[in-house]
Amino acid sequence: MIPKDIPYYVPSATLPDDVRKDVMNTLRMDLAQTLLFQHSNDRPNIHLVVRKIKHAQSSFEDLAFLIPEDWKPGDKLPKFLVFFDSIDESINAAHALRKRLPAEHRDKIKWFNSDMTSQFREQATSDYKEDKLCGLYCTDSFGMGVDIPDIKIVVQWRVTCDLNTLWQRFGRAVRRPDLFGTAVLFAEGKYFDDEKEKKKESAAKAAAKKQGSMKRKATESLPSGRPAKQAVVDTSARLHDGHANQPMLYRSHNARLVAEQSLSFDGYSLSSFDVYSLSNPTNADDVIDTPMAGPSHDPHLGVQTSRDGRPSHRAGVQAT
Repeated sequence: MIPKDIPYYVPSATLPDDVRKDVMNTLRMDLAQTLLFQHSNDRPNIHLVVRKIKHAQSSFEDLAFLIPEDWKPGDKLPKFLVFFDSIDESINAAHALRKRLPAEHRDKIKWFNSDMTSQFREQATSDYKEDKLCGLYCTDSFGMGVDIPDIKIVVQWRVTCDLNTLWQRFGRAVRRPDLFGTAVLFAEGKYFDDEKEKKKESAAKAAAKKQGSMKRKATESLPSGRPAKQAVVDTSARLHDGHANQPMLYRSHNARLVAEQSLSFDGYSLSSFDVYSLSNPTNADDVIDTPMAGPSHDPHLGVQTSRDGRPSHRAGVQAT
């Protein structure tokens, strides 16, 4: 156990309340005996930039600006860091950028991550400070505890970290207050309003096209000589079967939904019904003999009638 009377000095560039409380609990620090210093983390000498990734992410073409096309040996490049949240991605990106340099200068760009040996990381950090390297493609294994005063450009590749981590990484830039630097966040297109609007418009067009296609298919499937909108319910005047004055329901095995409307027949009213295109019944199997004489429910058609024998308002007919 850590004694409570041990003094601590706990500095951090980003220490939100939840993290601060966790640190104080871990170190058994009493708030009444703790002096908190809070200063703005505004860095006016760092220019913040957000750019949309325009090229294929796997090409890393958006990072090409770090090595200008007109660069030639002897030209000094601004010292830069590019942060990734994937080791493989950082290595692939470094290889892509190295191709923009002559073969004898490609070792000026290295990748830096937790898979490297401690000896390599120490040497790379030293070379970077002494300007023997112009850029590192790294993960958090480089940023923690590193204080290099003249890093001119810091890049975060893709929106893959939280805001605290992002601010920690951007804070690596120009630690010297008399220098000016740039911090760039490269974000995927899906995070930008114009891309979101394009996606909505595309979805709306696709839905309208699908709906139009369904309507065309429904119209094309209608039997020739039959009207496009035809009531599901007919009277038994078409087929005499002993219920001369009672409504009959006809069913076609090829019925399709064609419209939605309010129907009336023999004084009965059906609202919000699905209207199907039905063929004339040709045999007994095509006729559902369901006189609506009282409360009933046909399990095959889903017709629910009211107590007075009339179809209920929300009755539904499903043709099979």
